[in-house]
Amino acid sequence: MKKLLIVLCVTLVSSGFMNAQDTINFEKNPVLTKKIYIYAGAFAPLKKVRFGFAGTAPVPYQDLIDVDKTFDLEGIQPTFNANIDWRFSKNWSMNADYFSLRTRNTVVLPRDIVWDKYTLKKGSTIEGGYGVSVLKIGFGRAISRGLKHELEGLIGIYILSPNGFVSGLAYVNEEEVFLDRSEISVTLPLPSIGLKYLYAPTRTLSFFAKAEWFGIKVDGIEGSLWSLSPGLQFQFSRYIGARLSYKYLNLIGNVDTLNWNGSFELLFNGPSLGVTASF
Repeated sequence: MKKLLIVLCVTLVSSGFMNAQDTINFEKNPVLTKKIYIYAGAFAPLKKVRFGFAGTAPVPYQDLIDVDKTFDLEGIQPTFNANIDWRFSKNWSMNADYFSLRTRNTVVLPRDIVWDKYTLKKGSTIEGGYGVSVLKIGFGRAISRGLKHELEGLIGIYILSPNGFVSGLAYVNEEEVFLDRSEISVTLPLPSIGLKYLYAPTRTLSFFAKAEWFGIKVDGIEGSLWSLSPGLQFQFSRYIGARLSYKYLNLIGNVDTLNWNGSFELLFNGPSLGVTASF
C-alpha cells in the first residue's frame, strides 16, 4: 500500500507540473489564495497496533503483540480528524493535524502472551485495549508557485501518545495474580520533513499529494515515521468545500521510560472525508 501511494503522489505532482501553465484571465482556486484553510471530517482507518516489552521485540519487531488480533479489535474504526493551514506570510504557512481513537474488548485468549512482567495464559478471560492520539504541528515554505499550483517544503513534529492496558488473571513466576489494570503509556515527539504539492486546474477542483518521513534516536527514545496522503478537494463556494483523501501513517518506536520499556508499531491507513472552510 505504501508503494502504491508513493507512485500516486509522484504522478499527481508530475502531471501538475506538466499542466500548470499560466493562462490569461484564469481565476485561481481559493485553496491557493485564502489565508486560513480548515478541514473537519471522518477518518476511517484499517489499523495495526503492536506492543512489546523490554527487548523482547528487536527490529524488525517480529515478536510484538498484535493487540488488534489478540483482543479481536480488527477492522475499520471511524474517528474524527481535523486540520488547519494558516498562511501567515507570502511564502510561509503553519499547519496542524489531529486524530485519536480508543478501543477495548474482553476475550478468551487464543494463546499465551507476555505483558510486561506478567504472563497471560491461553484460555484466560482478559480485557485489553489501547488508545492513540496523534497531533502534528508544522510549517510550510513555498518552493514553487503559479496560477494553478503550489509546491511546499514541510518541517514539523508529530506528538504521538499511545497507551495500552490489560486486566484479568495473570501469572508472575507461576504465581497467580489478578491484574486490576496493567497500563503502559508514552508521549513521543517525532520530527518530520516532507513535501506537499497542490494542483488546481479550475476554480472549483484541486488535487494534492503530501509525503512526510523521518527517524530519530535520542536518550531513551528511538522512532521513525512515514506519512502519505493523496486526495482531491471541491469548492462549492469561495468559502465552503469538501475534501476526500487517503491517509497512510506508519509509526515505529523503541522507548525506555518509567511507564514503559519496550517497542511499538502503529499503522493506520484509510479514507478521510469531510468539509472545508477557507477565509
